[in-house]
Amino acid sequence: MLARRRRVAVVRSFAFALLGLAVLWVPSARGIDVTTTADNGDNNNPPAGSLRAAVINSNGLAGPDVIDATGVSGSIDLEAALPVLIDDVEIRGPGATALTVRRGVGASFRILHVAGGAAVEMSAFTVANGRNTGSSDGGGGIANVFSSLTLRDMVVSGNENAGTSNGADGGGIFALGGTAATTLIDSTVSGNSATGDGGGLFNSGVMTIANSAVVGNTAQGGAGCVGGGGIQSRGFLAVVNSTISGNSHPEANDGGGGILVCSSNSTIVGSTIARNTGPTGANLVVSRAGATATVRSTIIADPVGGANCVARQGGTLGSQGYNLADDGSCPSGGPGDQPGTDAVLGPLAGNGGLTLTHALMPGSPAIDRGASDGRSTDQRGLPRAVDFPEVPNAPGGDGADVGAFEVQELEFEPPPNQFTIVKAKKNKRKGIAKLVVEIPGPGDLELAKNKKVKPAAKQPGSGGKTKLKVKPRGKAKRRLSKRRLRRGGKPKLKARVKAEVTYAPSGGTSRTKQRKLKLVRKGKRGR
Repeated sequence: MLARRRRVAVVRSFAFALLGLAVLWVPSARGIDVTTTADNGDNNNPPAGSLRAAVINSNGLAGPDVIDATGVSGSIDLEAALPVLIDDVEIRGPGATALTVRRGVGASFRILHVAGGAAVEMSAFTVANGRNTGSSDGGGGIANVFSSLTLRDMVVSGNENAGTSNGADGGGIFALGGTAATTLIDSTVSGNSATGDGGGLFNSGVMTIANSAVVGNTAQGGAGCVGGGGIQSRGFLAVVNSTISGNSHPEANDGGGGILVCSSNSTIVGSTIARNTGPTGANLVVSRAGATATVRSTIIADPVGGANCVARQGGTLGSQGYNLADDGSCPSGGPGDQPGTDAVLGPLAGNGGLTLTHALMPGSPAIDRGASDGRSTDQRGLPRAVDFPEVPNAPGGDGADVGAFEVQELEFEPPPNQFTIVKAKKNKRKGIAKLVVEIPGPGDLELAKNKKVKPAAKQPGSGGKTKLKVKPRGKAKRRLSKRRLRRGGKPKLKARVKAEVTYAPSGGTSRTKQRKLKLVRKGKRGR
C-alpha cells in the first residue's frame, strides 16, 4: 500500500511532476497471462487463460500481480461483470486500439470495479459499453471506491450510467471517497453518459488528468450540485496539458458542460476547455461556497448554447496568469491574461499523439503567449516551449503556447515590413529636421544613434505617416551651434548627416533604410 499512499501525496501537491507520475510495483510481482478473449460470465468456472480467470487468480493471491493481456487482440465480450478488484494489480493490454473489454449483449453491468483499498493500474486497452443501473457506487465503465486507480494510454468510451440515487453519477468513471486516488495519463474519456452528474468523470476523492482528452460526454443532472457534462468534482482535481471539449449538460441549475467544481480545490494548467455546451457556464462552473478553481496558461473559449464561458455560483475562481478567454466571464487579472480574445482554434482532431486536441490556427493569439512552468511537452508529447522570435512573448512568459497544444512550426504570413521615408522637413531656425515615414501597420520605429545624429524612437499603434526628429550631435552639432552662427557672422550653417531608420512590424521582422540629409541653420541675416 506504500505505492498508493505515495501517489495520493503527489496528486494532492498539484505539482507539475504529475506528468511523470509512475506507479511503483514490487519487482517480484507475479505474472498472470491472458491467452484468450473468451468469456462465459461464470466466476466459478471461467475459461482458462481468460481475463476473468486472471482477475479471480489475482484476487486470491496476496501481494501485487501483473495481468498480461498484451498477447491478445480484438474484443473481450463480457457476459457478466468482472469480479471486483480487491488486491494490488496491474493490467496490461496491447494498445487501446488493439483490445477492447466491453459488455456483451444482455444484462446491464459496469466493466471494472476497484475496491478494498487496492492499488490498480490499467494500461493500453479500451473499456466500452458498460451500463450501470444500480442505486449505489456509480460508474458505467469503471468504479473506484476508496482505492487507487491509474489509467495510462487507455480509452473509456461509450459507457452509460442509468442508475438511481448515488449510482447515477459517472458515466465513464466514478471515483468515491476521500482516499480514492484516480489518475489518467495519455488517456481518452469519450462518448459516455450519466443520468446523474459527471457524464465522463465523477470525482469525490483526488483526481489527476494529465495529457488526456475528456470529449463528447453528457450528463443529465442529479441532486444538489448538479451538472458536469465532462467532469464533476467534489474533491481535489488537477487538470494538466489536457483538452475538455464537446461535453454537454442541459440543466440550467448549476450547469458546467465541461467541468463543474462543487467543492474543494481544483487547478487547471496548460489546458484547453472549449466548445462545451450548457445553459449556465458552458465550459466551467465553480459552484457552492468553499469551491475553488485556479487557472493558468489555459484557453477557455467558444461556449455553445448561448451561455458564458464560466459561471461562479458561490465558489471562487482565480487566475494565475497567461490565460486566454473569449468573454468577460473567464478568469483574468493575472500577468499576461488575454480576456475577450478569440483563440482561433481548429476543430477537435487527431493532431498527433494518443489523444484529440484543438490545434492553434495560424495567427492565433495563444501562440508564444503562455508559460510552461517546467512542463517540457504538450498534451501530444511534443516539445514545449517552442519559442518563435517573430512572435513577442507575454511579459514574464517563456514563449510557451497557451492551452494544451504547442505549435511546432510557425505557419503564418509575417506582416509586411516595407516602409517609405516620404520626405524630410527642415527646421532651419533650429538646425534640425523631421523625417516623415509611412508604415503599413503598427510596430516600432527607431532612428539609430551615430556620430552625428541623436537616437529617436516611436511605437505607432497603426499604419500611416509618422514623424521622427533628426537632431545633430557631436561634430554636426558643433557645426550648427548658435554661437558659431553669431561669431562667424555667417548667414547660413550646414552639416551633412546620415539617418538610419529601422521599422519592426508587430509580430514581424525588421527592415532598415538610410537617408542622407543636409541640416541647415540660418541666422537673422540669412532669412
